Amino acid sequence: PDVIESKLLQEIDPTEDPLIALQCGHVYTMSTLDGITHLSDYYSMDRKTGSWNGILSLPSKGDAPTCPQCRVPIANIFRYGRALNHAAVKQAALKFRRFIEKKARELNSKMTPMINSDNFEKTKAI
Repeated sequence: PDVIESKLLQEIDPTEDPLIALQCGHVYTMSTLDGITHLSDYYSMDRKTGSWNGILSLPSKGDAPTCPQCRVPIANIFRYGRALNHAAVKQAALKFRRFIEKKARELNSKMTPMINSDNFEKTKAI
């Protein structure tokens, strides 16, 4: 059943709203997963036909979408590739920034005693 739309499997017409199984084993309708992955932030939609018709600029947010039931990250679904890749890049950038900030703090803690020592003035003059 799609717990988001509160529908049982027999109430869903897969020709109108296909079912998608996540790696965790939970199943949702395509429209539910489109909402969870914020697909409308990545593509424009024709309001008359309901079909996607263009690419939008990447949004500033980019949280990794997860299964609403078990919170396992959604992965390996081609339809959501742009949103999933955007989230992965944002996560990698955040991890890299944290790593650089940690290294900068370590370097600062090593350099501060050297800068404050009397030897720093002698070294600077050379």
